Amino acid sequence: MKNQVWQKWVAVSALSVLLAACGGGGGSDTPAPISSKASISSVVSFGDSLSDAGTYVAAKAAGGGKFTTNPGKVWVENVAAYYGITIVPAETSGFGVPTTTNPNGYAYGQGGSRVSDPNGINHAGGATTLPITSQMANYLTNHTAFNAKQLVLIQGGPNDIFTHLAILGAGGETQNAAQTAIITAATQLVGVVQTAATKGAQYIVVAGVPDMGSAPLFAGNPTGAAGATSLSLVFNTALQTGLGQLKAALPSTIKIIYIDAFTYIDYVAAHSADPAFGFKHSLDAVACDAAKINAIAPTAGGSSLFCSANTLTEAGADQTYMFADGIHPTTRLHSLISDYVIGRVEAAFNP
Repeated sequence: MKNQVWQKWVAVSALSVLLAACGGGGGSDTPAPISSKASISSVVSFGDSLSDAGTYVAAKAAGGGKFTTNPGKVWVENVAAYYGITIVPAETSGFGVPTTTNPNGYAYGQGGSRVSDPNGINHAGGATTLPITSQMANYLTNHTAFNAKQLVLIQGGPNDIFTHLAILGAGGETQNAAQTAIITAATQLVGVVQTAATKGAQYIVVAGVPDMGSAPLFAGNPTGAAGATSLSLVFNTALQTGLGQLKAALPSTIKIIYIDAFTYIDYVAAHSADPAFGFKHSLDAVACDAAKINAIAPTAGGSSLFCSANTLTEAGADQTYMFADGIHPTTRLHSLISDYVIGRVEAAFNP
């Protein structure tokens, strides 16, 4: 039943996009669809490595620069491109590179970032990991407010989950304490959404966390996978609850569009070999060859930040594998995610 409902939603979403592209259903009583492309003139994004459009330029020397199968685009770049916009990092920094602010950069996401804690993943190793709350504050310092023709993309939470899984695994906190911390992070992300809304944003996309336990990182580790999935659900539940309360308090003209990344990516994984998706390898396999990456960047740990066409497991792996490394999507999976996001945005314009 779950798959049937999901397939029906996908079909309806695809139909709405098709009608928008074709100018409506043709009936004289059918209102003309609203063009999201005409309504959006700018895209701004906040998040972590899943939304990082190239903060860590030190990796470019190795052919990398983003946490995917470089030079492929991450989802926020694809969504911006749909609207005819090229989105670039608001800041380049990290790993010994002086921080440089780009006044024309609207991609604020940084690899390793947590929702509010500056000590993100690999912060001690040189990543700047500016938290999402600070990313939002920096945007407002640079631009004061949002406007009604901006599409705001907000994503975060996975690194808070990874952090508390590690603390929990080391015996540093109880399960209840970890869940409380994750609920707090989700609530803080709702606060970021609220700030965007009160500062003029009218169209806000908010992505829930994927099913972290289904990532290749946890292959062969059922206990770790179960823990990661559990905390992912805790985060998403708190996020959706908070967003629901926020929506009720905001004017109806402000559209908050929730992206159920957990369900969508799990659905793709369950149907990965379908022609619509085109993946050809085990879900536990990754496109980037860690040994090749570590040969050119010995401290990289096989991270897709340093992955390029020269370090793929095989030619075309960016299109035939779901994951670039243990947790990050390939170019192909990012493309599918962005198509899903675009469909949800179109549906918000034409409910």
